[in-house]
Amino acid sequence: MVAKFEKVEYTADDIGCMLFESITRGLYSKPLHAIREYVQNEIEADPPPQKIEVVLEGRNLSIIGDGGGMNPDDVSRAKKVGLSFKDPTRHFGFRGIGIWSGVSIADKIIVSTKKKGMEEWLILEIDCKGIREELEKRTVKPLTQMLSEHVALGKQDGPKDAHGTHVQLIGLLDEVSEYFTEASVKHYMGQVLPVDFDTRFDHAKEITKNLRRNVFNYATYDIFFNGQPINRPPYIRSLEKPMFGLISESGEELGYFWICLNKEREKISDEDCRGVVYRQWNYTVGDRKSCRPFLEATLHLADWYVGEVHVISKDIIADSTRMLFECSPAFDALEAKLKDEMKNRVEDARKKSHVETLEEKIAEAKEIVKTPKQFGDNREKLKSLAKVEATKDYLTKKQQHKWTPTSQKQNIKKMTTELADVEQKILETPVAQTTLIKKQEAFTPKKMPKNIQSFDQLADLFGITGMTEEVLKVVEEVLNRTLSKDAQILKQVKSEILAALRKKLQLG
Repeated sequence: MVAKFEKVEYTADDIGCMLFESITRGLYSKPLHAIREYVQNEIEADPPPQKIEVVLEGRNLSIIGDGGGMNPDDVSRAKKVGLSFKDPTRHFGFRGIGIWSGVSIADKIIVSTKKKGMEEWLILEIDCKGIREELEKRTVKPLTQMLSEHVALGKQDGPKDAHGTHVQLIGLLDEVSEYFTEASVKHYMGQVLPVDFDTRFDHAKEITKNLRRNVFNYATYDIFFNGQPINRPPYIRSLEKPMFGLISESGEELGYFWICLNKEREKISDEDCRGVVYRQWNYTVGDRKSCRPFLEATLHLADWYVGEVHVISKDIIADSTRMLFECSPAFDALEAKLKDEMKNRVEDARKKSHVETLEEKIAEAKEIVKTPKQFGDNREKLKSLAKVEATKDYLTKKQQHKWTPTSQKQNIKKMTTELADVEQKILETPVAQTTLIKKQEAFTPKKMPKNIQSFDQLADLFGITGMTEEVLKVVEEVLNRTLSKDAQILKQVKSEILAALRKKLQLG
């Protein structure tokens, strides 16, 4: 017999208040993400705001915007839990959680809002502490009943021309206080929110122009924290001109990136200005480590770069935490393409470093060739020979390297020939006469002190310099290494050598 099915009707009694715990608690990996949600709600007002101000005063946080505000119907929709009327292809937020973002971090939420022309401000007050206590008691109540007991709506007179939305988080909890410091909030806002680049970034105008042209949903807003404007990184100047690229698959545009290489050819010193980040609707998704896996074995070079990947495809959607993207073929394609792009960027960094180091070595070789060859002692002569040999070997190895420009290969050949001539000249150059033992005006010992234990001490005591000193050091290093496992034999061999030196130097 074939089973027959009928629709099941749900009522408020079928939805328990514990569902609310899943919606609000642990929704974000950082309590600061609540700021993004409230800022995002204001930005998506109609019309959007000219200015948003975030104010932290002790244990109270306010997000104040001068956007279109809400009327009674808008407030009725906004207070719904897990229901949203926003189009995900036109808005970054669409899950219906935004207004409830602060429930887990404050004792009370007060939302004051008004559209232009309305006589009164609408004030929605949420008793977060009461809701949390209900959840902690594991109370058995319908969700609608619990919310009705802890949410209230009021009105207050206001000027007709006034408009916008003001969210207050009253009584931030002790357990989140470490996040809500002035430094932490300012840092978070600069890293995550859709604001303009910092004025210290030399390429800000060029990159902004390209993003506005190639990213359909790119926009920036004037956002302030405690009266100071917020800008996003990088906050440094030592960066090369940006590289740009469109990431696409089968004709579909997936993302658009810009990336800059550190001029110093090393890790960017400021960790807030290094690495590549994802952005969607100009909000950061994830953090500065999100793109690092695509650099594989060359991970250390990731810190040489700073950049952004702006997601364009409407099929790539951030999850509710905004720390990841939902799994989809479009996102898989973006990741694969991004991996190739990052490999190319790493290759570019290596090529630049190769060419620049090569140019430095060629300049060093030219300096060696024109430097007069005069040596005070054999040590100076040996050092000069070693430097010439090392430079010649380096240039010889790099002459046929695939990254060495063709224009430099002939130059390298010429320089290695000249260095070989210099090497011969150094060998033929006489060294100023050096004495084995320095003249000792105040002290000329007749006997070697008994406390002499090493050749180094011997050289220091009697002023032995030049090649003799170098030979003594080498001999002692070889003895120490070869006879390290037998201290008695080592001591005996050293004693015999020291005795021979004493006799040779006529030290008694």
